[in-house]
Amino acid sequence: MGATVRKNGRWWRLTVHQRGKRKCWLFHDRRVAALKAKEFEYRLALEGWGFWEKPDDECFGPYAERQLMLWQGGTLKPSTFHTWQHSLRRHVLPTFGAVPLNEISRAALKDFFSHLTKQGLRRYTVLNVLAPMRRILQEAVEEGRLAVNPAAGLGRAVLPRNERPFEGKVYTPAQVQHLLQVCRERWPGRYALLLCLVQTGIRLGEALAVEWPDIDWTAGILTIRGTLFHGQKILPKNGRVHTLMMTPPLRACFESVYLQRQVDRPEGSGALPSWVFCSEQGTPIDGHNLRARWWTPLLVAAGLPPIRLHDLRGSVVSLLLNEGLTPWEVQSYIGHRSLVMTCNTYGHRYPGSSRVEEALAKFLPA
Repeated sequence: MGATVRKNGRWWRLTVHQRGKRKCWLFHDRRVAALKAKEFEYRLALEGWGFWEKPDDECFGPYAERQLMLWQGGTLKPSTFHTWQHSLRRHVLPTFGAVPLNEISRAALKDFFSHLTKQGLRRYTVLNVLAPMRRILQEAVEEGRLAVNPAAGLGRAVLPRNERPFEGKVYTPAQVQHLLQVCRERWPGRYALLLCLVQTGIRLGEALAVEWPDIDWTAGILTIRGTLFHGQKILPKNGRVHTLMMTPPLRACFESVYLQRQVDRPEGSGALPSWVFCSEQGTPIDGHNLRARWWTPLLVAAGLPPIRLHDLRGSVVSLLLNEGLTPWEVQSYIGHRSLVMTCNTYGHRYPGSSRVEEALAKFLPA
């Protein structure tokens, strides 16, 4: 029992075998065939022979829930799966759950997404509703349950285009210094985390996923191997391991935390928790609780304008760019894939900066 992929002329043939029975599909792309082979093996074990046959009047709801089970098996990143599952169950299933697949029309989808837009949902929220629905309907097309995908190319017609783009906010160096001072006085146990965020620019989930083996004390290198999602360490956002040099203050702070953990560890309690930033019980920290119980009160205590915790990443990028580092240097340090993301999305010019005015003044006559 299983699935095999073989070259067949200019096609790739996927064959499913079970107890002397055989079923074949043809694909243009070897990678698609290999992914489908893994999916079909899972469905064969879950649903048995004939899983590809179209049931009579199958509704979108049961079919979508079955696709969610397949995605949960590892075909999607955990964060993407969680977002899509939430979007489907909150927005899509109450409307289309009891509708047969072959009765979902393009006009009905346009009306549905138009209603979501009128409710005030932002562009990316609507996209997170459209994306899983479009993929589910495409799966139904590839399995022969539908002739065409009514959601194909629908984004151009339903996604809001005139909304004001989100603008992140950043802190100036003086504001960050004040924030660190207040944190050290009021929340000393969280000072190391805040210092790590403003000295490295890494994401909160990546900081919470740092373990002691990720720190090379000899070379002074911090390696980002993952991000924390619902208490589990998964691959980082771009799927790549990222290394960066620790600044002397950050390295000294990490050494202080490690030595203090050694001193505070009860005798006979075993090894230290592997997490650098953890709860008193040694368990991973929940990011939502951290924002509510520490970050928001910290901003109130510091008297600073409210920003997202993620905006500290933009503050680091803006500082480096305003200090004259090249965009390529900042991109390499921060771990972005493109210069556009580094400069256009995260980079901000400090208020009152006069470097542009000083440069253009060279064109003026003396």
